[in-house]
Amino acid sequence: MDSAGEKVFARAERKNVRVRSPLDAWLAGKLSCDRKELSREKLWAYQKARLIDTLQWALDKSPFYRGRLPQTAASALINAWEELPFTTADDLRQHGPEFLCLSQSEIVRVVTLDTSGTTGQPKRLYFTGEDQAATVDFFAAGMSTLVNRGDRVLILLPGESAGSVGDLLAQALKRQGIEAVLHGPVCDPALTLQIMR
Repeated sequence: MDSAGEKVFARAERKNVRVRSPLDAWLAGKLSCDRKELSREKLWAYQKARLIDTLQWALDKSPFYRGRLPQTAASALINAWEELPFTTADDLRQHGPEFLCLSQSEIVRVVTLDTSGTTGQPKRLYFTGEDQAATVDFFAAGMSTLVNRGDRVLILLPGESAGSVGDLLAQALKRQGIEAVLHGPVCDPALTLQIMR
């Protein structure tokens, strides 16, 4: 943040005034309320409702979670939150497709994550078009706190494949009128410096 921005936040903090972030408008849209109505209580209520929806969806649709979670209403599970089992990396490796809550025909991107330092079985994560659109939407909102229309951003994330994290970030930036320079991970520091210049 530039020094002018820091001064605004410091003044607001001294006066005990909440400075609105560009994320507030995005969040208010998710909560279907006005920015001025945003509150911690509304956010917690929204998060709890979405969590109950997600748990119920997993109970109804996922073979993995149907076998792993107690067969009760999701609203009852949420009250015993601390007792819910963790999902581990081994669960993802061994039961990947069993996590799916929809037909594999609805999957538009599969990301394979190799196990670091071993020859173990890779993990696979599955994404729908809706998942990817939600990621672009979130990236656009988040990046709006850092950059402005007309800026240029160097993306040092994998982006050679459609739907990869770098590609999704580039889509979000372009939507906001920001030039995205998709470089990928730094393999040759001299080349990266040349591109930056």
